[in-house]
This record gives sequence, C-alpha cells and structure tokens, in this order.
Amino acid sequence: MKPSSKKGEFRIISGRWHGRRLHFPDADDLRPTTDRTRETVFNWLAPVIRDAVCLDLFAGTGAFGFEALSRGAKHVVMIEKQPLLTTALKTHAAVLQCEDQVSILTEKSPQCIAKYCSQWPSPIDVVFLDPPFRANLIPDCCRALEASLSLNQTAYIYIETEKTFALEVHLPPNWQIIRQDRAGQVAYYLVLAEKGSV
Repeated sequence: MKPSSKKGEFRIISGRWHGRRLHFPDADDLRPTTDRTRETVFNWLAPVIRDAVCLDLFAGTGAFGFEALSRGAKHVVMIEKQPLLTTALKTHAAVLQCEDQVSILTEKSPQCIAKYCSQWPSPIDVVFLDPPFRANLIPDCCRALEASLSLNQTAYIYIETEKTFALEVHLPPNWQIIRQDRAGQVAYYLVLAEKGSV
C-alpha cells in the first residue's frame, strides 16, 4: 500500500519529484485533495499533461500544480487568495528549483481569472478548479474562463465540488464532462472544453 500524506503535508505522487513531501501552513478554507483522488485525476490527464500550460485556481497547497510540473507540464500559473499560502507556494518552488516554471499570484477575487488569462501569452491547456465548498464560485469561474478566450482549442478542466452540486447546469454549452468519480462527500470531474464544438 502506498504511504498517504500526513496532516500539514502533501506527497508528490509521480514524475521527477516522485515521493517528495512538502509542508503547508494551516489556513482557512483549506481542503487538500486526497492522494488517491489526485492519482486518479493525473491518470486521466496522462495523455495531455506533458508540455501543458496549466492554470491552478485556488491553488491552496499547490499539490495539483507541482504534481503537474513533476509529470512534465511546461508551466503552471497558481492563483491563491491567502498570502500565507502564496508564501508557502514560493518556498515550494524554490525547494524544487522550478521558479522559472511557476507564476504565483495573490488574488482575492475570482473575477481575476479573465484578467490574468487574457494577459497570459500561451494558450491554457489544463485548468484545476477546486474552490472552497459552499462558496458557489464554480459558475462564475466557468463563465470567466470561457469569456477569457485564452483556453486552447482543446482544453481540459478539472473541477472538484461537493457531491450534491449540479455541475452540468453551470457549464458553458461547449464544455462536456468526460470523466467523473466520487470520494465520500466529494465529486470530481474532468471536463473537455472545445472551441467551435457547438
């Protein structure tokens, strides 16, 4: 059985930093995704993650973003509202010596998505969207991502929600759920966004 992460740390599951453990501070609304769920998600993304440009919204511990880099992503933009966590993310990047592959931004509003996407020079291939539960941020985030026009022609959006949330009714017409699973009270999805598919 694979070792699980302890409270206050996460483990990079695979890739160049396989097995590395990184510590993070306690913070409000922090709900780290389990190792098992992340492993499932990155198995789904395995065909597309190498050389991908990723956007990690509500980055929190950075587990998704650093796992993506470990598995060969080209660059990750991490957006997090809590300065305590953005400081930890910068420390992680320094420890892993990947500062040139990470852009870490402190931003309190989900409306920042369209702004930062529109300024980013490379099309975004993969988005990790895992906001605090019960904050009802997913509808606004999906609309902002679609309006930004910065997603690649084919982009993949990972979305994590409470299992009672009706994700389907909040997706843009050209977004399609292609994989989904549940773990306890959490539902998680891989969504394909294709321009010109509607």
